[in-house]
Amino acid sequence: MRRGRVVHAAGGDRRLYQSLNSRLFQGDDALEAALAFRAMIGASRLYVADLDALEGGPPSLELYKSMSEHKMACWVDAGVRTAIDADPLLERGVECVVAGLETLRGPRALGELVARGGPSRVVFSLDHRDGASIVAEGSDWADRSPLAIARAAFDAGVRRVILLDLARVGTSRGVGKIDLPAATRRACPGIEWIVGGGVRGVEDLDELARAGVAAALVGSALHDGRISLDDINAHR
Repeated sequence: MRRGRVVHAAGGDRRLYQSLNSRLFQGDDALEAALAFRAMIGASRLYVADLDALEGGPPSLELYKSMSEHKMACWVDAGVRTAIDADPLLERGVECVVAGLETLRGPRALGELVARGGPSRVVFSLDHRDGASIVAEGSDWADRSPLAIARAAFDAGVRRVILLDLARVGTSRGVGKIDLPAATRRACPGIEWIVGGGVRGVEDLDELARAGVAAALVGSALHDGRISLDDINAHR
């Protein structure tokens, strides 16, 4: 989302994102799109990437307040760098603040955020490109391998992690390699994994379920009809 408008994310190059064309709704107003998602497919929880905030601008706080007033539960990545950055989002009724690896200052900041908002209102996004971690400049992650970062997030109190492949977002390339949930099962018991980037259709949802993934972020396959309401109901 940029300036309150829904855009089609593709491949992680935000300069190239264009207005979205969807079978589910007309126009690109973000609030209207959220309400259409609920009306058309029964979606009550949305993941929102606030591109303005991710690029250093202010987050769309009034929009999140409106979504909360309409009983839409939002997980919002607004480029938080420190725990304090999350306060305005939590105060506007955002269900979960998404703490993204590409902007967060490090595991200490993540631990402070979990302590401030509670583990139920913080989701860590392990941002990567085809398996290579995307780490914020100046951050203090000691080991930048995805497995080490996942363990550090668990030690910081995180219990929900999004494994987000920005290179695959909006590309319909498939979800790629998803061995991290299994690799962390013993060292990080109880982590709920969510995978985003590249979901093509039902076959990918089935593959994720077999890998022990709790949920998936799905966008393009809903907008162009490759995943239907019946498909969603079968995987709830």
